[in-house]
Amino acid sequence: MTGTLEAAPPPALQVSGLHVRYRGADRDAVRGVDLTVRPGETVALVGESGSGKTTLAHAVIRLLPAGAQITAGAVSVADDPVLTLSERRMRHIRGGRIGLVPQDPTVSLNPVHQIGRQLVEAVRAHRAVDAATARGIALELLAQVGFDHPEVRARQYPHQLSGGMRQRVLIGIAFAGRPDLLLADEPTSGLDVTVQKAVLDQIDTLVHERGTAVLLVTHDLGVAAERAQRIVVMYDGQVVEQGDAAELLSDPQHPYTRRLLAAAPSLRPARLSPSTTRPRPDTPAPAPAAPPFLLVDRVSRSFPATLPDGRRSILHAVRDVSFTVPAGSTFALVGESGSGKTTTARIVAMHERASSGLVRVGDTPITGLTGGGKRPVRRVVQMIHQNPFSSLDPRWTVQRIVAEPLRAWRIGTRAERTRQVVELLDRVGLPASVIDRRPVELSGGQRQRVAIARALSIRPPLLVLDEPVSALDVSVQAQVLQLLVDLQAELGTTYLFISHDLAVVRQISDAVGVMRAGRLVEAGPTAAVLREPQHAYTRALIDAIPRPTTGAPA
Repeated sequence: MTGTLEAAPPPALQVSGLHVRYRGADRDAVRGVDLTVRPGETVALVGESGSGKTTLAHAVIRLLPAGAQITAGAVSVADDPVLTLSERRMRHIRGGRIGLVPQDPTVSLNPVHQIGRQLVEAVRAHRAVDAATARGIALELLAQVGFDHPEVRARQYPHQLSGGMRQRVLIGIAFAGRPDLLLADEPTSGLDVTVQKAVLDQIDTLVHERGTAVLLVTHDLGVAAERAQRIVVMYDGQVVEQGDAAELLSDPQHPYTRRLLAAAPSLRPARLSPSTTRPRPDTPAPAPAAPPFLLVDRVSRSFPATLPDGRRSILHAVRDVSFTVPAGSTFALVGESGSGKTTTARIVAMHERASSGLVRVGDTPITGLTGGGKRPVRRVVQMIHQNPFSSLDPRWTVQRIVAEPLRAWRIGTRAERTRQVVELLDRVGLPASVIDRRPVELSGGQRQRVAIARALSIRPPLLVLDEPVSALDVSVQAQVLQLLVDLQAELGTTYLFISHDLAVVRQISDAVGVMRAGRLVEAGPTAAVLREPQHAYTRALIDAIPRPTTGAPA
């Protein structure tokens, strides 16, 4: 009896010798990349911004921006040679056989259409169903990606949703055509860790139930370690290392891979130590019984709100929150979007008024201050925002941005201010050559360093940092966190650090408070809270931190 060998299915994605160049560039953005993703497999494509990973993903689906051109190579999805297909044929493949989750939900959803309508359009474009069936599928998709009350959410417009919610809508649209290959371009970079876990779990379910192949584009090796069977590392447009996730993480061969592993917050549990050798100013340490430098006592904040169904209500953003922060230490507030942590930070920074309660900085109560009464406290409290691109004036040079507080407080002559700006840039690790550049000419990490230099220019004793590293690549994130630790050791600055990521908080904070639905549900020393969490919500946040299921280094 003669047996027949069943032919192995073709790869879901095969990339061979791919080159992509942008108009006016002196070198290719993607250079000679080879990549394979098999049915039912998740391959993580990792690297920093500018490494070429997003360009590669967009080349696969032939959605490169104007000015970008594939100059060599081949791309096949199953048996279809993507680069030679007509545009008409590609329209059927996009969303049907290939689903795409783009990185930026703000520009990827139609602002004038309800999200339910956009999901229905995606379903009907790739499934032979009537309108009523498509609406039912759309509601199922909203529920699958974590929306409560999908019937209500389906009637909302993109601007009525948070960034994380918009990202989940895009994931639902990508699932609508039941694709054979899912290209997920940083699909969870704007999401809280618990929502991130739910979304990645949903992608895993799609893989296991349908045999869908996933190319997961990410800068976070912690996510890659937890979710992928294989990892491909890109640097400067090239694949510098790839292989089985367990082997690559336990024994990385390329120096760039080792740097990424060392920078990933979820893979390095230890708290950062100061690396600076500059001595801290001669300020006496506070006595154990001394009052805290920052006191937040039973603070609440409420807003009038309109519910999704049109009824008027009251939104209790912050409810009876209390905590203290000793001078020269870091207190972190963590929680999901909508937990009230940013509103609390804005109250401390005097960008928001408390409805009730007391905030005291040093010996000064600040909750009742208005108008000119706030000005003296501005020298004591400065805030660093989450997105430095939107918080820095795009028309100004770095020189003017950093010197602005010095001018406002009439500190020094023009020449002295220029010298101080150069010193501040050096202190935050930026060369003097950036002094005449504008924010658009800087990377995300450089812009955040400029924001830190500006906040430090008047030497405030208290810095409020609202998600200061959430938009940064892990290696840049690690550099900024180390910078904050070093500056605190040198200057004795007190930090109120806002984050949704306990892996980051673990590295920088002395104490942590966990917020949920406007309330502080748990607080204490960071090591104790992370080691023995008392509240179920804290345990859920800790469980959601990406962890390798392989032999990655601890």
